[in-house]
Formats: sequence, C-alpha cells, structure tokens
Amino acid sequence: DTYPTQEKYGWVWAFLGDLPAAQRPKIPDLFPEFDDTTHWRRMPYAFEATATGYIPIPWPWSFAKHHVLALRAAGGVSGGDYPAGNTYYVGGYNLPRHDLPDTIISGVFNGAFVLRGYAPSAFGGKEYLLGNAEYRFPIAAPDRGLSTLPVYFKRIDGNLFTDVGGAFNDFNLKHASFFKNGRFLDTDLLHASIGAELWFGLVFG
Repeated sequence: DTYPTQEKYGWVWAFLGDLPAAQRPKIPDLFPEFDDTTHWRRMPYAFEATATGYIPIPWPWSFAKHHVLALRAAGGVSGGDYPAGNTYYVGGYNLPRHDLPDTIISGVFNGAFVLRGYAPSAFGGKEYLLGNAEYRFPIAAPDRGLSTLPVYFKRIDGNLFTDVGGAFNDFNLKHASFFKNGRFLDTDLLHASIGAELWFGLVFG
C-alpha cells in the first residue's frame, strides 16, 4: 500500500488511510522556529574522527632496524545550513600551490585529506572516509652539512604506501559489495592508490 506523505521539520510524515487532504490531521507545531528564518537560524554541524597507530616491525636482520607500519583512518560527516558546495574534499597534493620553499617553511607534509595519485580535491561531498597504510624504513643517515652553509643533511627515508578513500554526499552500503570484481569492498564511492616515496630530512640554521 502507498500513503500520502509530507515533509516538515526535516522529517517525513505519513498519513495512513484514505482521508481527503482537507480532513487529514494537522501536523503538530513541534518546532515553530524551524521555518522562522527571521528570528531563528539552523546551525551547521560537522563531526570528524581520526585514529592513528604505529607498529614497529621486528625484522631479525641488522640492516632492517627501525622499520614501522603507520596506519591512519579518518572520517567526517556534515549537515545543516552549510553554503552550497561540498564540505570535504579528498585528493592528491596541491603541488602548484605548495612549492618546495613553501613546503619547507610552512611544514606542509601529509594532510588530513590526501589521497595520493589523484588530482587535488578530486572528490567532494558532505561526508568523507580515508584510510592510509605506510611501510616506513630508513635508507641512510648522512648527518652532514655542506661546508659552512646553514644546511644540514640529516637522513633519507623510504615509504611504501596505499591510500583508500573518497568524499560523497551519502555513503550507502546497499550500493557496495564485498569481495567482488577483485576488490574487498566494491563501490564507486571509494578510490585507491599505491606508490612509493623518498623523504629527505634537512635542517636549516
């Protein structure tokens, strides 16, 4: 059976039965402030959570010391009267806006919404999920400077990573499948990348 409905206060009210519209009971004025935009304003909201962990890898070989598995999971959801557009954006590094000197001075490194391998802000929406796994290992520790220049070359590290995440307006598991098409979680809302990085540790001053 189908019944007439009406949306009010952000809820959907269903009228059971077959009464004409004029005879249906009135929706109670529970929140008169809801439609009074002159004296009241609905505030936007956003909730975010992040979990980070580091697991040392106890390899038995002397050349494989200080290897670490770094894990990070983050997510957020927003709503309310946010301006038109997306609350969250997920994507790769915005290198045109952060050149090498700016990166060194500002400390820009690995932001909260980085999905490496994609264009900056490639995906947007009111919600986001992001997971990062990195295998970090030292390569060399020169601990040397260049003559009397105020630059100290401290160390070189390697990083093997995988990122999985995305931004969207509604993440619904009904549109996702597990262990399908060669994926653990098959959905068009999440995107993945793998790669490697070299990190150079420099000290100025």
